[in-house]
Amino acid sequence: MKAQEQSRVCRPYHGAVSHGTKLVRAEIALAIMSVLGCLGGCSDSPSSVDGYEEYFVDGSSLSADQVNGAVHAHFEVEVSDSTGTLIEGAVVRFWVSSGTVTPETITSGLAGLATGEWTFEGIMGGPGPSVRLSSCASNFTTRCEMYSTIWVISLREP
Repeated sequence: MKAQEQSRVCRPYHGAVSHGTKLVRAEIALAIMSVLGCLGGCSDSPSSVDGYEEYFVDGSSLSADQVNGAVHAHFEVEVSDSTGTLIEGAVVRFWVSSGTVTPETITSGLAGLATGEWTFEGIMGGPGPSVRLSSCASNFTTRCEMYSTIWVISLREP
């Protein structure tokens, strides 16, 4: 005796449900990966498992004097964390696009303040090239990952 053939039932929605289920599973997997990734590294301030924390550096004052063909600037920066709390004892590093900065590295003092001197060749106040002072601050003496521009000074064309 022949086995009875199953009748073919038309299910037009079956493909859509199957693909929809796959999409929902993919979204769930993506959400789980996002949560796990966030647990490993999301934070308001850049930090990691090893205790590294990077801070924000804002320029609080800059005074610059033109002396013949050179500019001598004295600056002060303020170091804070992501909540705005001023950080005493942060290691602050400076980088300049032109000239020299002293000191290149300093520890922030009371009220999160750090000061320095910047000297470079040029005449201030023109539509010509510009020079930049950038800074980075962290709680590690050997690590700082994100420099940000503190001041830009425009120079006259030579």
